[in-house]
Amino acid sequence: MKSIRPLFRSNGRFGIPQSHGEFQEWIGDPLRGRHKTPLEASRGTLQVVQVKRPHAWGPLLVGRPTPKYASVPGIISRARTRRRLLEHEAEFLRSFLLKTCAQKTYREWLSSSGLANFFREDDWSDQDNHRKFALYVLACFIDFFRPGEIDWRTPNLSDMQLVAKLLRIFADSTDSDKQKRLLRGLFDVAADLKSIAVETATGLSRKDQELLLECHRLRLKGESRARWMQERGFKGFGKSVLTKFRQNPNSMRAQISTWTREILND
Repeated sequence: MKSIRPLFRSNGRFGIPQSHGEFQEWIGDPLRGRHKTPLEASRGTLQVVQVKRPHAWGPLLVGRPTPKYASVPGIISRARTRRRLLEHEAEFLRSFLLKTCAQKTYREWLSSSGLANFFREDDWSDQDNHRKFALYVLACFIDFFRPGEIDWRTPNLSDMQLVAKLLRIFADSTDSDKQKRLLRGLFDVAADLKSIAVETATGLSRKDQELLLECHRLRLKGESRARWMQERGFKGFGKSVLTKFRQNPNSMRAQISTWTREILND
């Protein structure tokens, strides 16, 4: 991918359009602003609440619309309430994110937003411009899960480089379980984004990542390394570490080296 640039650029004497909020709202709306859902309590689009009347006896029932109930933020908000992201929610968010990153949606946004001249980089190919769109789509999703954790509006270069890595892991994968694992990682606010990137890319648990880093610090090698890792419950090989070592020491060494580089590069 080309160097990271802001979502919008200046294109004339009026400067940069401040339309980041509109962009994010459009990205998180499965209906893209079309076909308003009827306001019904049974659909979850209408909330009936009791309010006190200052000059009358008894409460008053008032119906208030629940905006964007079916939106990405709405789904995440409900999951936060129950402290769990359900399987069908994770699958919907996965497929919706893939669809939103797609070329067709990119074209739809360009034609409907009126911001094409402020978005497109004239010295980039169409493929690179599409990748830029997908980068900011994922940045919006991360912000839905973790409001304010990354700065994608300024943008902060370090934050966006991490978003770019997560995008490569998500968009370049054909493994739906791996993609959902990334989304579940975003939902778990106790996990930092770097750890999520490594966990999704390698399949290593956070405990296994910590063990690899400790092993690297101790400079253990050979069977002593295998024994140390096994005693501490390393699960990354899907089998006993000593069994892996005895079957093929070179394969084990190469795999550990690859995993360690992946963790340290983050």
